Order: sequence, then C-alpha cells, then structure tokens
Amino acid sequence: MFGFGHHHKDQAPPASGPNQIFKIYCRASEDYCLAVRDGEVVLAPVNPKDETQHWLKDMRFSTTVKDEEGMPAFALVNKATGLAVKHSIGQSHPVKLVPFNPAYEDASVLWTESKDMGKGFRCIRMVNNTRLGFDALNGDKDHGGVHDGTTVVLWEWCKGDNQCWKIWPWAEAHAAVESGATMGNNAHAMGGGPPVHAVRVFCKAGEDYSLTARNGHW
Repeated sequence: MFGFGHHHKDQAPPASGPNQIFKIYCRASEDYCLAVRDGEVVLAPVNPKDETQHWLKDMRFSTTVKDEEGMPAFALVNKATGLAVKHSIGQSHPVKLVPFNPAYEDASVLWTESKDMGKGFRCIRMVNNTRLGFDALNGDKDHGGVHDGTTVVLWEWCKGDNQCWKIWPWAEAHAAVESGATMGNNAHAMGGGPPVHAVRVFCKAGEDYSLTARNGHW
C-alpha cells in the first residue's frame, strides 16, 4: 500500500514557490518526464522547451487539506494547457485531465507525496486514498521499461521504480547539468579521468543551433 501501514506524520516535501515550474519523472527512467499529449497524461523524452512538460505545483490548499499521514495536498497543473491531473476511476485506469479552478477545493485533483523513497523520489498518491498512486504503466524493467508515450495510471504500491517520482524544478535541473559538465571538465584538466557529462555548444547569435560534426567537419 502507498501508506506502507504507517499513519504517523512524516517529513513533507520541500515547499515550492507559486510560479515555480517543475518537471516530473520516475526513477525507472529519468530520460522521460510527465507531459500532455492529445489530452492524455504520458511520459515523453525530456525537452525543456516543450511547455506540455512544464507543471505548476499548486499548494493553495496545502494548509487545510492533508492525507491520512498528514502530508499536504497539492494540484498538478500543466502550464501549456491549464489542465490539472485528476484521479482516475480506479486501479489500472489512466489519470485524467480537467480544467483547474483555483477557487474551488476539488479533492479529485488533489495529490500528496509519500515519505522520501530514496534520493528524493516519492510516491504521488490520491489525497483521499493513499493506497493508489502514479504508476508508469509497464514502465518497470520486467515489462519493457519506460518509452515515449508510456501511460500514467493509478496502481497500488508494488515497490516499483516506475512508481517512485520526483517533482523537480526545471531551473535546478538545468543548473545541475551545467554544474556537472563544469566539474567533469575540471577533473579532466587536473589529470583525472575523461569528462562524463555530455554538453551542448551553441552561440549567442542563434541558440536554436548547436555545434555538430558532419562528414568529419565541425
């Protein structure tokens, strides 16, 4: 069960600003994140420029609405569409999307996060039924793994990496990549091993174009 049989209060996830933009991905594959495609919630290859992958974590009801473990409620609102993720009709069914009304406390669009399941990953559960949470359908290794278009459903806790999620600020994700690339290059300069981070090279004159190698030439 998503409640893990514990009903004591656990440490809540870090608070977020009202205008902070998040990416949402599962531990089964960090190369894919939550997106809206054709009116459905799916996983898609990470693309910072794709606003259907940008999410607001609306915490306006967090002080008054909590789950059975005392974790604060929030809504996940897609920046591109203005739609909120809604509970599905039950286990194995895909989550839905509905227009978000910030003036109305609608439990069907409210979620909570579990305790930390390791490295900042948590389960995302229904506020009024912590047994059911986000599940990247067949996204575990035994069933083929995550792919472009993987459906997000609700499922009881099965200890799967496809059920552990991270709601991470896009800005911090970019900073981590840039910092990692810098550290890798510095280690190489000091006589360490080769850099382990891929980097993108582009100029200020046209950020839509990147350095590439074609036919042996740059």
